[in-house]
Amino acid sequence: MPWHSSIEKQFRLVDRNTTDESEYYGPYNTLLTYLFPFDEDYQISPQYKGPVFPGSIDFTTLFIVKVEKHPVFFIEIKPYPHLKNIGTRAAADIQMRESIEHLIGNLQIPTLYGLSCMGTRFAVYEYTAETRILEPEAIPRDRRLINDVAPETRWEYEMLETSGETRMKEIVQAVKAMCQALSNHQYHFTSHIALC
Repeated sequence: MPWHSSIEKQFRLVDRNTTDESEYYGPYNTLLTYLFPFDEDYQISPQYKGPVFPGSIDFTTLFIVKVEKHPVFFIEIKPYPHLKNIGTRAAADIQMRESIEHLIGNLQIPTLYGLSCMGTRFAVYEYTAETRILEPEAIPRDRRLINDVAPETRWEYEMLETSGETRMKEIVQAVKAMCQALSNHQYHFTSHIALC
């Protein structure tokens, strides 16, 4: 089933060549509120963090989906032009991994999904608590050569195309199923027992 026409329109109104990632905040907030409604006990919590590296002007913007203050899903937003630059892709990969490291301390579900969004293209990051494995696997930096540690192909999904919409909805259904499974087993998010 296609996105609601209002959601698609909001994304299409953003200039794909903009370098101002804040133009995507509204459309992504609308999308997440649509996928994770408040009347199902989900909360969308935007977080803005300062530069990762000293002297950098690159800020990290996360939209974290929570249930009773516990993270169940998140996205990180960058403008589409970042996809074409080896350095901004590498920075986005580092930021995703660092965000996951921060979020898993409060994790109550078996798998945490995060999306690295560059415009409307996205890469899927998946952390499994039982094994502590994070996919995709990190590509080590070469000690001498400039190598591509976050290939453009990692952002393989286009949200406004059928395959990207399908993939995002699959992830949302998986997240909701995990939350429901916890609820069905009388396991409350307020528990301080982490699965990782």
